[in-house]
Amino acid sequence: MTSATIAEFPVNSNNDNDNDNDNDNDNNTNDSPIQMALNPISSLFTSLFTSSRPRNSLPSKSCAHQLLLYRQLLLQKVHPDLCLSRPYTGAPSQLAVEHLSYWQKVDEGKGKGRERLSVSYEDLINRIWVSEHSSSQSSSHSSSQSSSHSPPPPPPPLSIPDPFWVDVIGFQLPNPLTDFRAGGLLSLCLLHHTLTTAPTLRHRFSHPGKVGSPSSGTTTTTTTTTKTKTTPFPFALTSINVTAMLCAELNLREESSLLLVSKKKRYYGMFEASSSALFDVQTVCVGLVADVGERVFGGEIDVFKFGQVLEIVREIVGEVLEQGVGEVAEFEVNCLKVLHKINEREMKKTKTKTKK
Repeated sequence: MTSATIAEFPVNSNNDNDNDNDNDNDNNTNDSPIQMALNPISSLFTSLFTSSRPRNSLPSKSCAHQLLLYRQLLLQKVHPDLCLSRPYTGAPSQLAVEHLSYWQKVDEGKGKGRERLSVSYEDLINRIWVSEHSSSQSSSHSSSQSSSHSPPPPPPPLSIPDPFWVDVIGFQLPNPLTDFRAGGLLSLCLLHHTLTTAPTLRHRFSHPGKVGSPSSGTTTTTTTTTKTKTTPFPFALTSINVTAMLCAELNLREESSLLLVSKKKRYYGMFEASSSALFDVQTVCVGLVADVGERVFGGEIDVFKFGQVLEIVREIVGEVLEQGVGEVAEFEVNCLKVLHKINEREMKKTKTKTKK
């Protein structure tokens, strides 16, 4: 697997010399994944924070670190051998994000006893495969053998291409690789996080599908009972489009790192309050897609209305971010308030049309 050092943009994940450069910097506690480009642009922070501009007009350094990391993950193209890593030093910036579900600690070996904080396509895709298979097989096993105490069977080996990626997770094709073009590696990290932290959310989108691998020779039918209507939008594609929308609203596609960290936004308080803010906001927004489908459209929707639904979610998110929020919980509450207002607006339009 090709390994790349997390560094300044643009990222070239195929540069084999990155690992050699890392070995020379292993003792530098400033080398951390969340800092990404902090070393190359350290002079940038110095000039910004000592300029004549008011200090409170800029994001805090902690917030800027996160924005730079998310920007790099967004711009990173996804391919099967993709692996971004950095020596694990235990620096404060690393300790702040190592709990996020997409990281993995990898032992460098060579008798050095050193670890690297790593994120890779292969690892995340495999974790999604194992998690969703294990969940469905555990449910099937417990219902069919309620009197037995034997453990459920292990998940089959990772299979790509496989109908699982379309029928269960909600990609366009049996090979999920091409769907990440809109949101880069960030969209995969956020998809994995949502599936991990909100495992029932997927069932608001997908109908019961078949989990199985042709190579394993086994197929398990998943059955889910929910109190809410499901939307017809594929879950993975919804999540990836939500990521692209969020990145636009958060200005993560700025032309340069300088522009990104030299502006003050009223919603930066969320990032300063929690290092997992973007991941939790993603989950809220994916849920909003289902909420809009159910409440604004009354569940009477088809896949061709996805653009309309996403545009309403964009309107909600944009209004809430413009108002300013300090925590993810506040963001969620305010989004639901705006959704209620939009729902009332649409109901009035419907009544007016009916009278005519």
